[in-house]
Amino acid sequence: MKIHIKDLLSKYIANNTTQYERSELSALTANLSDAELGDILSDIWQDYSHKIRPSDFDELIERLQIKPEKKALTVIKLITRIAAAILLPIFLISQVYLYTDNKKTHAFLNQAITVNVKSGDVANITLPDGTQVFLNSATTLSYPANFGFEKRNMQLNGEAYLKVSKNPELPFIVDTEYLKIEVLGTEFNVTSYDYLEVVETTLIAGSVQLTTKGNNSQFLVLSPGEKATYDKESGQLTVNETTTHFETAWLQGDLVFRSANFTQIINKLKLRYGVDIEINGGKYDADLFTGSFKESSVYNVLKNLQIHYNFTYTTGTDDRIQIQFK
Repeated sequence: MKIHIKDLLSKYIANNTTQYERSELSALTANLSDAELGDILSDIWQDYSHKIRPSDFDELIERLQIKPEKKALTVIKLITRIAAAILLPIFLISQVYLYTDNKKTHAFLNQAITVNVKSGDVANITLPDGTQVFLNSATTLSYPANFGFEKRNMQLNGEAYLKVSKNPELPFIVDTEYLKIEVLGTEFNVTSYDYLEVVETTLIAGSVQLTTKGNNSQFLVLSPGEKATYDKESGQLTVNETTTHFETAWLQGDLVFRSANFTQIINKLKLRYGVDIEINGGKYDADLFTGSFKESSVYNVLKNLQIHYNFTYTTGTDDRIQIQFK
């Protein structure tokens, strides 16, 4: 059994597993103790470290998260918790044993870890400091491999819900293109997609402070139940009260629209289901839509939207959905 798990883990590190093998690996490792899993991964690392090239670090570090300790010989806990959308159908928790004075360790720590979530997928990762991050579709998260050691800074493009571990000595900072968000310990949602005209930060619990970037920077502190909206064109930062249901519905798999035009609806469907949709004909953005869906298929959503909008749709040979307004 140990040899079989080691073989599966070796294939996993090499990114060469089938869906069935990933499911089997997840089930087998779930029944192992930390010590048993640590022994297996320690053996794998000894084999793999002699073969790895410096150019391979970028690819490997995307799947490995390392937290250093201040000891000559230490156990560096490696925790990878990425949902089915990225690596495993069930979270895989693993440990790797390394020397802190090892040159390869320092090479790892000098790298940036980047997690990319494709359209149609979602993911859940745990950062080295214990912070939980839920990533929505078409989202990129980047942070240093030594995150939590000297500082806790990350860059975000897309949408994420964060449950930040408290550490008064190390403020948690989320950088987007237009906003800097600083917290000590809290739960909040950030929406910062390139295609959107605004950047939104919704506070669920705790407290966060926001600072706009640019020449005329603005500063404010949010309270629970408040949403800050930054308008990219005007550069204005405003605050409104919210129930937070609309902003966090995606965590439960819900699609919620509030006075959304048809283009906004379609953009959200593209992200949620990872599909390509093209709209032809008609004037459709003047009619706003409010409603919610919990559908596993984009086609079920389109059928419901046809009740509100006068359109037909077809699917081409390239799987692109063509919407035709009458």
